Amino acid sequence: MHKNTNKTLLWMSVLLVSMLFSPWWGQAAAADKPADDPMALMRQVTDDVLRNVDANRKLYKRDKDKLYAMVDELILPHVDFRYVAQLALGRNWRTASEDQRTRFTQAFRELLVRNYASALLTYNDPEVKYTASRISTDGRDAVVNSQVTSPKGQSTRLTYRLYRNKSGEWRLYDVTAEGISLVTNYRNGFDQEIRRSGLDGLIDKIRNQDIKPDGKKS
Repeated sequence: MHKNTNKTLLWMSVLLVSMLFSPWWGQAAAADKPADDPMALMRQVTDDVLRNVDANRKLYKRDKDKLYAMVDELILPHVDFRYVAQLALGRNWRTASEDQRTRFTQAFRELLVRNYASALLTYNDPEVKYTASRISTDGRDAVVNSQVTSPKGQSTRLTYRLYRNKSGEWRLYDVTAEGISLVTNYRNGFDQEIRRSGLDGLIDKIRNQDIKPDGKKS
């Protein structure tokens, strides 16, 4: 894999969890409840997650299960993992049985949680500048652009994509780093693996943590 692609995927791994719910400004009107206001919701979740990691970093390094549990409690409710899984599986989702869809979604969710929660312990204090934010005219979709700079001066452009569900809550479904989509990147690798070993074979590899961030075999 190209060096720049590796760098992008690393940043995506580091930032998907730690910066997934960073404060951002949009065109939506302010609301009383954080869940109704994307900016307030993101700020609240970010503060909770980063404060939790800072307070428990040594514990999480010793016991990853506690780190995963924290991510599960504070972050996962704001991500539509079934939709993420559907997008990552692409055309193969249509031909999959409901049982395969369920098993794939669970395995993919666990893979992302383990990869990206662990990345929380690796990097500290990136600088984030939000450059633009856009909400669709019907108020159902949002795109947020940002620039993230590491303490060593490495800069990465990130784009977050969210939609508003039927309950009016924002759910994140994709992150793009330097033009590389998390969902698309996995989908390309998954499609190749399915051609080699079938969907059940892919699910087994994911469960065994035998898939890289680009969706390919380790």
